[in-house]
Amino acid sequence: MIEPYVTYYSEVEFGEEQFESWHPQMNNMGRNRLLFVIGIGFKNDPRNSMTLFDFYLVHEDFFDPQNMTPNFPEWIFVGEFSWQKVYEAIEGFVESCKENTEEESFEKLRKKFFWEYDGYNGKDEGPPKDMYNYIYP
Repeated sequence: MIEPYVTYYSEVEFGEEQFESWHPQMNNMGRNRLLFVIGIGFKNDPRNSMTLFDFYLVHEDFFDPQNMTPNFPEWIFVGEFSWQKVYEAIEGFVESCKENTEEESFEKLRKKFFWEYDGYNGKDEGPPKDMYNYIYP
């Protein structure tokens, strides 16, 4: 069984260390949403490989479908914002992508994240994306 897990979180502008200072309702960093990059590895992988996936994190108060980036899913936080709930939702989804093959696991992950190689061949391949993903406290 292929078991994916999150190896790290990073935000495109603020990096791995500063993004947790962001609070959407305070708009304390001048941004209403963050563009995340997460590394996903696979338990028991002898190659110790990792791949990158992207998504936007936005609070429901600032979500606007008109501002969406094509093919980049949004994870929309509902209610009182909590980093712990963000991590639980993302890691819970990633853990739910256990499959018999790496390809099957990737297809599930690609539904809710933008994979680093999506569109690499000049065309959109892979499963249709769930563009709106909700995180509830």
